[in-house]
Amino acid sequence: MVYSFRLYDQTGSPVALEDYKKKWVVLYFYPKNSVSFAKVMLEKFCEYKNKFKRRGATILLINPESVSSNFMLPYREIKILSDPGKDVMRQYNVIMERELESKVYETIIPTIFLIGPSLELVRKWENAREPYILDEVLKTIDLIKSHSRLSKR
Repeated sequence: MVYSFRLYDQTGSPVALEDYKKKWVVLYFYPKNSVSFAKVMLEKFCEYKNKFKRRGATILLINPESVSSNFMLPYREIKILSDPGKDVMRQYNVIMERELESKVYETIIPTIFLIGPSLELVRKWENAREPYILDEVLKTIDLIKSHSRLSKR
């Protein structure tokens, strides 16, 4: 299921999912900018930005960091959205609670949601910590688009 949201990117500009109707959206939730796999994924998303753009897809990354924390990142070519209250993360069910020594901790499961042009969920990849997953996302877009073209004939 896809939920609408309005968050702020690293420049402080508002971003709503509805702004991307009629486009593919690659929505990536991740825990913190400082996590080692997150840095690798951020760099890979930047590297793949044009590949997604050629397919009519927009990349939106969401983390619980503040706008000012995301502003400090060197990745200006992609939108990194702040969800400090984790409200959108809860809607998309990417938070897992774990108990350790009688304390409950929230863990954010790195997850990619591929959202279609009608703002429908196409596919979800959980535990998305490895860059090769971006190739799978691109292949999924290509496959659906080619199937759509064939069915219109």
